[in-house]
Amino acid sequence: MSDAIKSAGQSLINGSTGKNTDVPALVAALVNSRVAGLNAANTAKQKISTSQLTAVGSLKSVLSLLQSALTTLSNGTALSAVTAKADGKGRWRVYDPERNAHEVVRFTLSAALPAAMAARIR
Repeated sequence: MSDAIKSAGQSLINGSTGKNTDVPALVAALVNSRVAGLNAANTAKQKISTSQLTAVGSLKSVLSLLQSALTTLSNGTALSAVTAKADGKGRWRVYDPERNAHEVVRFTLSAALPAAMAARIR
């Protein structure tokens, strides 16, 4: 700024306030307070975003594990192993798609049973 403008501004402030105020210091204080507020808001938003990204990453990881567990249940590998063991030791079992479908239905119903009973009790 030119010296004439600074002088005019200083004269206006001095005349209206009745005090000899340092205009550059006043402007610097106003700008610094504005910038500090914006920086604090940006830092808070960044922390929230980081927390949300961490939560999404954790959820994605858990869902991936669930999906892989459900895959073994739906393709029959887990259920056929369970039914083969239930029949006793020293037995062999050949994969049977029809029996697998029956076991999947049975497993699905037994998994849904606790929630259905809890809903019925309420």
